[in-house]
Amino acid sequence: MSPARTRSLRRLVPALLVLGVLLMVAFDHTLTLMAGIACMLAFVVGGWVLVADPDGFLDHDARAGRTDQGD
Repeated sequence: MSPARTRSLRRLVPALLVLGVLLMVAFDHTLTLMAGIACMLAFVVGGWVLVADPDGFLDHDARAGRTDQGD
């Protein structure tokens, strides 16, 4: 994934969480609850894409010189 797309997704994912929680808690109508659930599902999928990106989250430790091996 391109760096610009990753940056925009990193901004979008927390916004989806906030919007989803706001819609589900503040309003008690069927359509707003459905929209809140859709935002929460999009938050989960977006977070999964960010973590699964091979050049993103998981590669950061390798660039920082850290390894998974214990002492």
